[in-house]
Amino acid sequence: MKKNLLLHPFLIAIYPVFYLYSENMRQLSVSVVVVPMAILSVLALILLVVGSRLFRNSHKAAFSVSVFLVWLFSYSAVRSMMTFEIAGLQLYRHRYFILIWTLVLVVAVLLVVKAHLDFARVTKALNSFAVLLMLLPLWTILTYRNNHGTPARPQPSLEKKEVARLTTRNDSLPSVYYIILDAYTGQKGLKKHLGFDNSAFVQFLRSKGFFVAEESHSNYAWTSLSLASSLNMNYLPAIPTDGGSDTLEVDKAISEFDLILDSKVRVFLQSLGYEFVDLSIWSTRAFVSPKDYAYQYFTAEFSLSLLRMTFLNRPLVENYVLGRIKRERAVRRFDELRRTVNLPGPLFVYAHLLIPHHPYVFDSTGNMPPPHQSIAELGSEKEMYLSQLLYANKEMEKTVDVILSKSKIPPIVVIQGDHGAYQLAGSQAGNARLRMSILNAYYVPDKARSLLYDTVTPVNTFRIIFDGSFGTHFGLLQDKSFFSTMENYRRLIHIRPQLREQ
Repeated sequence: MKKNLLLHPFLIAIYPVFYLYSENMRQLSVSVVVVPMAILSVLALILLVVGSRLFRNSHKAAFSVSVFLVWLFSYSAVRSMMTFEIAGLQLYRHRYFILIWTLVLVVAVLLVVKAHLDFARVTKALNSFAVLLMLLPLWTILTYRNNHGTPARPQPSLEKKEVARLTTRNDSLPSVYYIILDAYTGQKGLKKHLGFDNSAFVQFLRSKGFFVAEESHSNYAWTSLSLASSLNMNYLPAIPTDGGSDTLEVDKAISEFDLILDSKVRVFLQSLGYEFVDLSIWSTRAFVSPKDYAYQYFTAEFSLSLLRMTFLNRPLVENYVLGRIKRERAVRRFDELRRTVNLPGPLFVYAHLLIPHHPYVFDSTGNMPPPHQSIAELGSEKEMYLSQLLYANKEMEKTVDVILSKSKIPPIVVIQGDHGAYQLAGSQAGNARLRMSILNAYYVPDKARSLLYDTVTPVNTFRIIFDGSFGTHFGLLQDKSFFSTMENYRRLIHIRPQLREQ
């Protein structure tokens, strides 16, 4: 390697591409990395030319370009480690962290400008470092073998005795609607932590015959874990950790995405002659993590995943690109959900609507909020969340009216949050309680209704429905709630006692 070869800015520029590709080779073709590599290489070249003219030292310019690229692509990684608060200020939130990260860049630039180093020697060292950095993803890519194909998802076993207990004829079975409103907080959580009274919507549901569980909490804090549990009527296998008796780790061999796609609830109902109607947010792509599931569903553009590593993730990727797609699909999903009443039954309708979950693309009337709110999020995120919740309420009222009035056989309807709102309570303890509080409403026959109670959690939802309406004997599990953070969502902390004390 030549001493003065300015190699490291270009290697550091394309490293994120190789890293992401090495992590997702099963789902991506080699062609998707060509354009991002070319764009980032051109960006590095332009910055290098501009820096050389400013500093009148190409090695100093190369060092500056590498510093900038590291700063740019490490934004999301560093932000994910900011889990603490200072004087109640949630520094990990984008609106605050972008200011901190910009200050870091300004300080770094000033230090480079004033530095009196032999940058030619720095170039040599950084070239070696950049080459070593590239070896890990390159090794993964070169040694990767995909000869065995995608392993078949294990099918959940059904107990024949449960199916045999069914005595009702198929032509008189009620359609089952399982409607998930993503991040919909329960009434008590909204009132205590966000100062919002949602009693009008709760009273609407009750007036239609719904049982609304006032003290309900999610079993898990993240969508994939929550739904894998509720749709399989059981807690996920987990092992104790060194964090104490109340801290568990979800078994790494468990794929919650597979559990959702091939759930015990779905297989059970289909064995009884139900037609499955999937209006969920899931697709056949491999599932990565809670913070990536919206991206996995909405788009397969590899370039967007690169942008997610930078400070452009929240305003450009989530709020603008995904936000506009979410708006279109949410409107269509509500319409599709209402039109299912025209399909021949019995149906198992699994509808998962990404609302009132961020991004905020609806005001309370259903219009698009102005760009300074929807994209830049200048203003109160709490107010934006509540406005979107009010829109969800209006759409759900129309949906409930249609389902109940047009169903030939009285249906079974569950309207449930998979978890509550995220980071809007103002304190870590409040955020945990807000996150676990959920809306949980049931329109079920009298026998199933008699089994419901105010503290019921989603893990018991279909146990109650099946035992009360289909003559099974699954019985109830103890209601538990496990909190976890986005950064380590499989590491669970049992907080059910604390939730009862709030």
